[in-house]
Amino acid sequence: MMRPIKRLNYICLLSGLLLLTAHDSGAAEYDYPVSDAFVATVVGTPTSYRPVPAEKVRVKQYKLEVFKDQEVPDPLWTQKKLKFSLAYQKHSAPMIFVIAGTGASYQSSKMKFLQNVFYKEGYHVICISSPTHPNFIVSASSSKLPGNVAQDAEDIYRVMELCMEKVKNKVEVTDYYLTGYSLGGTQAAFVSVLDEEKKIFNFKKVLMLNPSVNLINSVTTIDDMLANNIPGGLDNYAAFFDDMMSKVSDEYGKKGYLHFDEDFLYNVYEEHDGQANEGNVKALIGTSFRISSGAMIYVADAMSNGGLIIPPNHVLTRYESTTDFSKVCGRTTFTDYFNDLFFPHFKKLDPSLTQEQMVENASLTGIKDYLKNTEKIGVMTNADDFILTADEVEFLKQTLAGRSVVYPTGGHCGNIASKAYVEYMINFLK
Repeated sequence: MMRPIKRLNYICLLSGLLLLTAHDSGAAEYDYPVSDAFVATVVGTPTSYRPVPAEKVRVKQYKLEVFKDQEVPDPLWTQKKLKFSLAYQKHSAPMIFVIAGTGASYQSSKMKFLQNVFYKEGYHVICISSPTHPNFIVSASSSKLPGNVAQDAEDIYRVMELCMEKVKNKVEVTDYYLTGYSLGGTQAAFVSVLDEEKKIFNFKKVLMLNPSVNLINSVTTIDDMLANNIPGGLDNYAAFFDDMMSKVSDEYGKKGYLHFDEDFLYNVYEEHDGQANEGNVKALIGTSFRISSGAMIYVADAMSNGGLIIPPNHVLTRYESTTDFSKVCGRTTFTDYFNDLFFPHFKKLDPSLTQEQMVENASLTGIKDYLKNTEKIGVMTNADDFILTADEVEFLKQTLAGRSVVYPTGGHCGNIASKAYVEYMINFLK
């Protein structure tokens, strides 16, 4: 008989929830029900702990061309134009841009939730995929190698301008706001820095939701969750993944469960008295991230002809099998990407650049003075968010004193849909 936590893990992976993370003031009573950080990350927030959603949201999907005459490998031709969504009011209203987390698209579950929340509060809402999402890499990344947070911010800013040009006849905008979760939260701060110079939007408020302080350290932590928690190590990754998917099919396919949402996952968790094997949950989180980062690395390699996954100068065809490439991606860590593809590219552009500088450039500590002195920027996170060290949590609290909330539990973005989290978020923006 399958162990309860394994069953939970398999379902969590299949649901795609991770394709992906004590307060100062202003928050409602905090009653988020999951105390384990890792379980919270995969289970999310059950409906009974969420605010009532808007009954109907006016949404329109768009595509736009960011770079004209861009060459795209044949298998990626469907990603040539950037996709985004606009939720619009019938009257003049403030506009809020929302940036997705690592590997997530503009229409991921968290993005749709945030879209609903802000629309209900009277905002127009533009949702933008993460610069680490394949569609953004192909259509809108200037380097084709995401991870240089300042450059990614320039790409995001360019996209925001083009989005507004695309929708200018659809909406009347009074003011501009900005937010993002996980990596999107980190990038929101860098976009705000850029806006201080360009002054196109003059954001009234900017809110970081569960951001990483140091991108490279955060993704390395998640990568290690997989490497350190698969029985036998990464050499057994393929067997681990195959076994997991086989058991999902055997245990749940025959039972007819077709809708794997937060309520279903939470009920499974409660059925087993909230007992979880931490190593299994960490392996699940690491696996989910590996799937997401693998897609990013494959597309980045294809677009840059980097030779990390695909042989240099190999011409990809539309009907070519990608099985072998997928196997390589499954064994490729973000550290491999950083050392063998990402850093060498930027080192060529600036021979004086060091790896230490590159890591610092992807960190909020590099813009500490701006964060400290800019009253319009706030942050929300959790004390048990595993992408942050204790020192990094303290950095956020001290640097954004009076503009921060740090909840005791919730893991990485697990509580983002909870009533208290949403209430503080809305009040800060107001």
